[in-house]
Amino acid sequence: MSTQRLLLDSYLKTLKLPTMRAEYEAIARKCSEADAAYEDFLQQLAELEVQRRTAMAIERRLKQAEFPMAKEMTSYRFADVPKLNKKYVLDLAQCQFIETRTNLVLTGPPGVGKTHLAIAFGREACKRGYKVKFFTASKLVNTYIEARQERMILKLEKNIRQCDLIIIDELGYRHGDHVRVVHCLVAYFDETRPDRHMVLLGQVHEGLR
Repeated sequence: MSTQRLLLDSYLKTLKLPTMRAEYEAIARKCSEADAAYEDFLQQLAELEVQRRTAMAIERRLKQAEFPMAKEMTSYRFADVPKLNKKYVLDLAQCQFIETRTNLVLTGPPGVGKTHLAIAFGREACKRGYKVKFFTASKLVNTYIEARQERMILKLEKNIRQCDLIIIDELGYRHGDHVRVVHCLVAYFDETRPDRHMVLLGQVHEGLR
């Protein structure tokens, strides 16, 4: 490797541009063969770097959200829930409810896909740059109790305040004290950070809303 290439490799490493560092030789050959302008060469390199960073940021947000499984809108079976307004659901998947500061409540009997939709909404939000956190009702209660016992409430609250969207699943599976704790936490989130948004899921029998 020439001294010039060694220096370029070192500079790109120092500037933390790994994709440019890995791809500049291949892109240089491609642009040379096409007699492309230097600006085209630089644009292609910058585009690859941005694409990689965007993909890594999305992957990081998806991991931090702690979804229990991967569910997408494309795999939701609308035919299984014929009363569900497909256009409305697809509109929700655009995440405008986050921009308009609107909470969502998904209710319905077991098996209609409430969790599927909530995860799909959350994953789409991650892809659009929002920070998301997924809890089941029991996990939220246990996390709160553990944080209180370990005197880590402030840290927990700080972590939650950093989220743009909170999803709480399985509200209908808990009773008594657990339900009261969850309701208190939901009220707390809503009061202390009105610009944060929630998707709440529970079991009822009149259908998904």
